[in-house]
Amino acid sequence: MFVSGIGYGKDGASYPFTKKAEWANYKGGQLVFVEVFKNHLTVPKGTDGKKMSVDSIHISFTIEKDGRVTGFKTIENVNSDLNNALLQAFNNAAVGLRVRFMGYH
Repeated sequence: MFVSGIGYGKDGASYPFTKKAEWANYKGGQLVFVEVFKNHLTVPKGTDGKKMSVDSIHISFTIEKDGRVTGFKTIENVNSDLNNALLQAFNNAAVGLRVRFMGYH
């Protein structure tokens, strides 16, 4: 049974932990992350000059054990302008994501 431990980062700083791995979380919870993401999203205009209609888009990403977020992609095919807007909004919102693995976060 694992009780606690201390991990050390590349900078020599210690990171205490009580679990081998902790799920990624966002300060305030998942719904706050969604709201922050939506607030950062500027939906581009389509070829008709009107804002694109976006009901829902599924995204995928990986939170690495060092906390970096990689592999952002949309599950559906979207045009490059919308994909870039989603990526920018995600990068702005993902700043609040936290993950801890073997004490390192």
